[in-house]
Amino acid sequence: MGKRFLTYDEQIAFLKAKKKLEIKDETYAKKILFQTGYFPLINGYKEAYKDPATNQFQKGVTFEDIYELYQFDNDLRNIFIKYILMVERNIKSSLSYHFCLVYGDEQDDYLDVSNYDYTGKKKTVIQNMLKIMKGQIRYDSDYAYIRHYVAKYNYVPLWVLLNVLTIGQLSKIYSCQKGRIQIKICQDLTEHFPRLSLLKRNVGTSTPDGYLTSLVKEDTDWLSGRWADNESLTQLYSISICLFYLALILEVTAAAVLSAQLLGDRQKRKRRARILYQLGTPERLIKQAESRLLFLLFLFPAIPALIIGSCFIFWSGRRLEKSAFHLPMFSSDIWILQAFGTAFLFFLFLYAIYYAAVQIAAEEKYLQELSQDEISAHS
Repeated sequence: MGKRFLTYDEQIAFLKAKKKLEIKDETYAKKILFQTGYFPLINGYKEAYKDPATNQFQKGVTFEDIYELYQFDNDLRNIFIKYILMVERNIKSSLSYHFCLVYGDEQDDYLDVSNYDYTGKKKTVIQNMLKIMKGQIRYDSDYAYIRHYVAKYNYVPLWVLLNVLTIGQLSKIYSCQKGRIQIKICQDLTEHFPRLSLLKRNVGTSTPDGYLTSLVKEDTDWLSGRWADNESLTQLYSISICLFYLALILEVTAAAVLSAQLLGDRQKRKRRARILYQLGTPERLIKQAESRLLFLLFLFPAIPALIIGSCFIFWSGRRLEKSAFHLPMFSSDIWILQAFGTAFLFFLFLYAIYYAAVQIAAEEKYLQELSQDEISAHS
């Protein structure tokens, strides 16, 4: 048989006799039980004061102690709700503003998957969220303002639609935004809530027992996206340049093989020069032809290497930024182009030196061969 119904007087008697709870003012206790209810008050907070051995309250625990804990929890909950609602409202406003500023304010703009980070597991999340958003845009909506926009304008702007979404749905939409939108929202949040700029990502201060005590520290990473200091930039640039040099090494190796083949094929070069010379081609033009041939042999392998290397750097840079740091570091991908440009200048410099060295060596060898041919002809 389950627990039977008890009146307020019977509840107080039960607490005193069976649970050994001290109740100094029964009239006050009856009033509190009437306002809160037995289950939310007693069952909700008895574990903090219960003696596991006897299943009764610890000696000296009063009804007022339990009610004070209930009030503290209620006040704390109200504070959290207050600021959660403030953050929710701020995120909705910031997200709708920056999204419309970048992609447009039409209904088709926020229902277009190409305007989101449509990659990997996020594809399913985006599809589900767009389905929910489309489901809210209807003439028989539960919200009067949705019905008004659908009836009068035949579409619902994003800044209106976001008001009907829950904070959980909002978090999913935010997680699927591209980097430039996310960083703008983070920056807006830190302007309205300055202490968020000191919130360290994924790290908290714990007691020896493992209980979380604080998430705020000084001199930590920035949540706003401005936390990318000089050290982080240096690391990213270094990694990108190293990736580019992977392609550079392959390119220089290929060029070395080609130049060695060109310089080593003596008989073919002599035969080609002799034929051109017999056809009446001036020596100056023969040298120019040899130089152009050498230039083309260096140029053609460089083009695919540069294309493959640049694509690889851009892809790996994006992956590195998202997987290693979990937050957008920059509002755009300009940093990748800057890193690529720096590496490209190094590549051109080294490649030009290598080409000049091979060109000089080829010319000297050509002059030596030409002199030997003239000596042989005179003799």
